[in-house]
Amino acid sequence: MNRILSLTSFCLALGLGTAAHALVSFGVKAGGSYSKHSVNGVSGSGDSKFGVGYQAGGSLQAGALGFGALVDVLYAQRAYGSSADLYKWKEDSLLVPVQVRYAVIPLVSVTAGGYVAMGLGDSFSADDPARAASYTGSTPDVKKLDYGAVFGLQFTLPLGAMTLTVEPRYYWGFVNRLDSSSAELKMNSADLLVGLEF
Repeated sequence: MNRILSLTSFCLALGLGTAAHALVSFGVKAGGSYSKHSVNGVSGSGDSKFGVGYQAGGSLQAGALGFGALVDVLYAQRAYGSSADLYKWKEDSLLVPVQVRYAVIPLVSVTAGGYVAMGLGDSFSADDPARAASYTGSTPDVKKLDYGAVFGLQFTLPLGAMTLTVEPRYYWGFVNRLDSSSAELKMNSADLLVGLEF
């Protein structure tokens, strides 16, 4: 957690430090996610597989001279499952990625930083009645707080007074979402966001 807080603080400091001389913009964005959780030590869980989800929200960017900071506040729903279709799990969360960005060439930037996500609710289903009954429609033993690293690219296209953005990202979760010392569940996700900056 200290690593993520330090990285987030650095990103915010960079943005605030250049704010007086920077172009500040607000925007909206939405897109899809292709998520998977890595599972270790969970008996009978099967291999996890990717599931399709979505996200939408707002953003703030500030930058100058090719450098900048990017903060998003997103509502996200991620979906997970097992390769043997033993279960399906959907989780709603408030997702806040904070990144620094650097323009490597005009209209193309690399981005990197950290994220924090807070679970708002989830649903669990399984074909096996015994497995489904053990969760009673949700996953109470899964921690709501998640954090980790995020990195990707940002493509921009000026459209008059607005700017179109396209952002492929990869989220790498650091948190063991299970309250267990012998079992582990961590989130990974490849996302694609499309937005408009004003």
